[in-house]
Amino acid sequence: MSDPLNRRQFVLASAAALGLAPLLSACGGGSEPTAASECPGYDVLTPDQLQTRQALGYVDVTPQPEKRCDNCRFYNRTGGACGGCQLFQGPVLAQGYCNSWAAMV
Repeated sequence: MSDPLNRRQFVLASAAALGLAPLLSACGGGSEPTAASECPGYDVLTPDQLQTRQALGYVDVTPQPEKRCDNCRFYNRTGGACGGCQLFQGPVLAQGYCNSWAAMV
C-alpha cells in the first residue's frame, strides 16, 4: 500500500518543483548579464577593439546616474540587456557609460 503514496508524493513534489522554476528565474536567477563581457559577441573582439573601448572610458555601470548608455544618442537598442554603440565594437550594457556620452536629440 505504500507504493501509491510514494507515487502521489512524487507527483506532488514534481509539480511543486516545476511551479517554482518560473518564480525563481523571475527573482533574478542570474540570466541578465552584469558585465558587457558576459554578452554575446564580446569574446570575439580584437585587442584593438578592446583598446578603443578602454580609450573611450567605457564602464559597465555609470558613475553619473543621469548619463547612461540607454539615454545616449550613440546607443543601439537590441531588445535585450546587451545593446551596442555606434562609436565602438562589441556589446554594452544599458546602465553603462563612456566619456563620449551625448544626450539624445
